[in-house]
Amino acid sequence: MRCNKNILLLVLLSICSAWVSAANIENVRVWRAPDNTRLVFDLSSATEHKLLNMPGEQGNAQRIVVILPKAQFSVDEKKINLKNTPVSALHAEKMGDGIQLVLDLSAKVKPKSFLLPANNQYGDRLVLDLFDETAVSEVKTVKPAANGMRDIVIAVDAGHGGEDPGARSAKGIFEKDVTLAIARELANKINSTPGYSAILTRSGDYYVSLRGRTQIARNKGADLFVAIHADAFKDPSAQGAGVFALSQRGATSETARWLAQTENDADLVGGVNLADKDPVLQGVLLDLSMTATVATSLDMGSSVLKQMKKIAKMHRGFVEQAGFVVLKNPDIPSLLIETGFITNAEEARKLSTPAYRSQMAQAIFSGVDSHFRAKPPMDTALAAARGGKVKRVIDKTPLLDAVGNEESEAARQVSAKSVPAFSEGNRAKKKLEPQADAMAALLAEKKEIKKTVAKKKIAVLKESTIKTKPSVTHVVKKGETLSGIAARYKVSASAVSEANKLRNQNVMLGQKLKIPQ
Repeated sequence: MRCNKNILLLVLLSICSAWVSAANIENVRVWRAPDNTRLVFDLSSATEHKLLNMPGEQGNAQRIVVILPKAQFSVDEKKINLKNTPVSALHAEKMGDGIQLVLDLSAKVKPKSFLLPANNQYGDRLVLDLFDETAVSEVKTVKPAANGMRDIVIAVDAGHGGEDPGARSAKGIFEKDVTLAIARELANKINSTPGYSAILTRSGDYYVSLRGRTQIARNKGADLFVAIHADAFKDPSAQGAGVFALSQRGATSETARWLAQTENDADLVGGVNLADKDPVLQGVLLDLSMTATVATSLDMGSSVLKQMKKIAKMHRGFVEQAGFVVLKNPDIPSLLIETGFITNAEEARKLSTPAYRSQMAQAIFSGVDSHFRAKPPMDTALAAARGGKVKRVIDKTPLLDAVGNEESEAARQVSAKSVPAFSEGNRAKKKLEPQADAMAALLAEKKEIKKTVAKKKIAVLKESTIKTKPSVTHVVKKGETLSGIAARYKVSASAVSEANKLRNQNVMLGQKLKIPQ
């Protein structure tokens, strides 16, 4: 009798153990992006799963099955919002000690699944991404103006989104909602100004990877990347807006360092892909590619900061630098705008009002516009309006062949310059056909190349007889970094490091640095 009781006890314990170890699906959230659908299953604990891709049944294009051998499902299937997604039906079926989730789809997709560990916002999660086979582009194509001049393209990036809410205020205001509202305001102001076009990296409540955001900007030929954030800090008394540029070395403050780490944790993949290069070469390539871009970013950031000071208290009186992954664009000047700390009660209140968000967007654009009107990119409408010159796109291959290798560098330099446009009046007056017009411009450019080559040769002769200019001495100020100082003087950080025989990239307050010229 006692033996039977022991057996019964063991059976009950094994059943209880199975219940305890089984993960429970407590909630299902659905996010729709322009080119994919994300389903997030909230789990009571981590569990294993298997994804099966199957042919569709009963008129459906495809069926996806997710097998969870040790899980339970306690969600009301009728309350799962599948509107505007390719998922026509989702239901759970019991299978042994676990379940299988069956998804019928109205269109074919490419599925991908993975587990996310618990964090400050959520517990363990199973993520199922369904990528559309025919992706729909979210961002508009920027068309050139009628006069052949293009708009200045600004990529506006609303931080976080979808499954990643970002920071949260005490009253439940999410960073992802604030950033999207300001980004839309900024994009509207950009698009309503002649000579500018805006693209949004996200236009709704969905997540875009950090690398994906910068790739959108690069694919659309952006002249500037502006990331909008409204972050939190571990100290709730922290307040003030801020402007950030990339730092290849260290952060300019503890806040900058903490914010960068927080934002970078939003995505495990991002930045510049130099994985196939050795560490030394990686450093050299990054230094060379980013020095000029960081310099432009700092200059642009100063203009934006000047305008933001008029409406908001600034966390720092200068453009801070930190290693934000989203700012690592070697070929695109990039800024991260901290519109305020959402963990500060007063700033959270202001950021929740449309009027203040509009003011913030206007301040950002005013700073950007001020910079571009003073230093417009070549071949843009603003450059043409400012200088009255038009860059002509002409095949220069025969010209480069004719002038020879010695003049090739000079030819490339001149090709970046503008050539006076032939007006319609002049064309009619001189009875020039378009082909003759282009040839005249080409001959004029060839003449400019020869002049440049001659000047270059004279400059080389003079340089050989003139003593080298003495180096400039810079005294390190609070918050400055080696890369930032190098960018200011338009030299590489490695050159400054070598000139001062620095053992590492750290600089100290009051330290005197020789800046090679």
